[in-house]
Amino acid sequence: KEQLALKNDLHNSNLWEAQLNIMELSRKHYRDIASNLAYENESLRDHMRETEHETIDVVTFLKKQDANKDTEIDRLQQGIQQLKMEHRQNKDELVCRHEIN
Repeated sequence: KEQLALKNDLHNSNLWEAQLNIMELSRKHYRDIASNLAYENESLRDHMRETEHETIDVVTFLKKQDANKDTEIDRLQQGIQQLKMEHRQNKDELVCRHEIN
């Protein structure tokens, strides 16, 4: 009887040890996964910041180009107006000369 109780106690001890080992492995696995997720999260956050910064740079560049093109359009429109005025003056001079002759 004593020997049977000793065998049962030894068996129970082995079961508890196995459960403890499984829980330790499970906890380690969970920690590893949590650590990997934290690392990936930080990498994604860094990548997102970099992408946001690049997007801001691109938008700023495009706005500057747009402003430069608007300035060029204004300059060209003023040139057109100047040419129209010169054309009218030349036309008026020609009409006046023709009327005089």
